[in-house]
Amino acid sequence: MKLPSLDQLIASAASVLRRFPEVVVCAVVAGCAAVSAVGLETIGFSARLAFTSTLGLPLFITLTLVSERRGWAPRLRWVAAALGAALLVFLYYRLRPWDNEALGQRFGHLLLTFHLAVSVVPYLGFTASHGFWQYNRVLFFRFLLATLYSLVLFVGLALALVAVDNLLGVEVPDLHYPRLFFLIAFFFHPVHFLAGVPADFEELELSRYYPGALRVLCQFVMLPLVAVYVTILTLYLGRIVVTGTWPSGWTGYLVSCLAVAGIFSLLVAYPERIGGKKEWIDRYALAFWIAIVPASVMALLALWQRIEQYGITERRYLLGVLAVWLGAMALHRVITRSRDIKGIPMTLTIIGVVTFVGPWSAYALAERSQAGRVEEILAAHGGLVDGRVGAEAVEIPYDEWEQVEEAVGYLIDSHGTGAVEGWIGDDELVLSDESGAPLDRDERIERAVEALRVLPEPRERPVEIEAQGRGAPLPVDGFDMAIVANATGSARVEDEDLRFRLSEDGTEVVMRLGGGEQGRASLLPLIEMAEARSRFLDRSEELEVPRASMTLEVDGKRLSARLVLESLRLRRREGRLVATDFDLDAVLLRWEAGVP
Repeated sequence: MKLPSLDQLIASAASVLRRFPEVVVCAVVAGCAAVSAVGLETIGFSARLAFTSTLGLPLFITLTLVSERRGWAPRLRWVAAALGAALLVFLYYRLRPWDNEALGQRFGHLLLTFHLAVSVVPYLGFTASHGFWQYNRVLFFRFLLATLYSLVLFVGLALALVAVDNLLGVEVPDLHYPRLFFLIAFFFHPVHFLAGVPADFEELELSRYYPGALRVLCQFVMLPLVAVYVTILTLYLGRIVVTGTWPSGWTGYLVSCLAVAGIFSLLVAYPERIGGKKEWIDRYALAFWIAIVPASVMALLALWQRIEQYGITERRYLLGVLAVWLGAMALHRVITRSRDIKGIPMTLTIIGVVTFVGPWSAYALAERSQAGRVEEILAAHGGLVDGRVGAEAVEIPYDEWEQVEEAVGYLIDSHGTGAVEGWIGDDELVLSDESGAPLDRDERIERAVEALRVLPEPRERPVEIEAQGRGAPLPVDGFDMAIVANATGSARVEDEDLRFRLSEDGTEVVMRLGGGEQGRASLLPLIEMAEARSRFLDRSEELEVPRASMTLEVDGKRLSARLVLESLRLRRREGRLVATDFDLDAVLLRWEAGVP
């Protein structure tokens, strides 16, 4: 095999630049912006520019392929490029939520939608279904190949930097490694991928090439996975029918895995299916779509339960839309026995666009739903009059206060402060410190909830008791061993597990060594102290007591212990406070006579 010369590589890169100039520009801008954003603690100009430029890659690939397929004049092509650039500018200013996770969700939503557009838009209005499959097969394998080469290149250069650092004594900052990754991801990977994007659509329609690797992937990987998922969901459906319980909220994710695996296997097997060589594929397709119908219904029931309790969020909305799409697609395929593959990415692209923009979008509906939760709770307790917060603070049950806090946190993270500012009227909501830097998430939510003048009812507040002077030296006279237990309340002693757990009623700490219980220490004195003093707690909901009060004694069969608690968390259950969790500061152990 003859390796390409440097001239050939340059010529190939020049060809890519001539064919996809807008894509190359977006790749360069995204790469430079991503390199600049490395090491920054907040998402600012560079990171957002990298996000929007990355979206430009699939967007301009789609526009270029559509212009080539339809023979657009140069002027029309430049008009389309200008509109694409305007869309990216709009998205740059649109992708501005507080929270990184919310920004990542919107970015992922658009990136997936634009990639789906690459797979289907060039073939809209054309009936070349076989060419459509070959086109996506080429893109898929080219992307995998470009990714493999990029990873090999990154690993090789990263090891070279490690060698320079360790062998030559030239210090290589840690930030150089992610910068190297982004340079390869945005400079090398796109050019290598674009060099293999097909240009002759007529030739694709005539091609009958079918890689053996796809046949192996379909028959020996995807089909067994689908069988496993269908079996699990069928058993779970039987359990629901027998027990009469609602489906778990996790059902939607398993149904999504089933759908992805099953649909991908059908897409992969398409050439053999339409060739009539594998009749079993038609039977498999029918069985798969039939199995999808009850699975999508289970996913919708599970989602409905969550939405009824906690309102709509973007994930629940999108998962619900996909479950409806999946059920409708399954019914259509079962009734018509259609073998069409273009309708799947086409409808998903439309769903991706529709659910992102407009008052019906996932983000607009989720914001209205969560804001409605807050308004309903506040209005029910007189905390909201004519859409505005009243002058006096109101107390509400603690579980409802938690719902308000959760919903307000979501609104600020995902949609900014608009809803809260609308409720508090002319009052100023300050979510930054004196220097103008944004507060961290917990402080932002705390200030926003305070601005709504809503408090949890005192007797419903959880109480946390903390020891004063934590970490001070402990007298160890009379004890054989002192240990610091970890956050799980367990340690290793004499090759046996020493564990401390709460009793079922939340009033005792149980000490177990190996497989047997050694003894118990009562928490009732601390609980009674908290009960007597909790009514005087301020909004911090914390109670500090002397360290001696947080010390418990356990008389065991093989060993005795003195437990020094760091903190104890209590909640009201059936009208009384009980312990729900604790943290240990230290444990002093004394072995009984005759026991090693």
